[in-house]
Amino acid sequence: MRAERYYPLRNELESPVRYQGDARDMLAAFRDLRERDLELVAIYHSHPSSPAVPSRVDLDRNFYEDTPQLILSLADEPPVLRAYRLAADGFTEVSWHLAPGD
Repeated sequence: MRAERYYPLRNELESPVRYQGDARDMLAAFRDLRERDLELVAIYHSHPSSPAVPSRVDLDRNFYEDTPQLILSLADEPPVLRAYRLAADGFTEVSWHLAPGD
């Protein structure tokens, strides 16, 4: 699979430590995916001050179990990006690679 677009979502909570994607942004993203006949291939978010490893909150708020989650740790220098498949009781790291753009 290849990601062709990305959809940044505003933080509905407007908090530096908690995140919840804005529902209107999410609806617009899914509408655009449907109109372009694209599928959701990954979900991304950052951990500003912790490692690129799923947290308990990430596991509890995972509503797309089959979709890989990319986590970017900004606590590392350089930043670290890792991918996982999440489940309620744990996670598995999955491989990924950055392909040159067209």
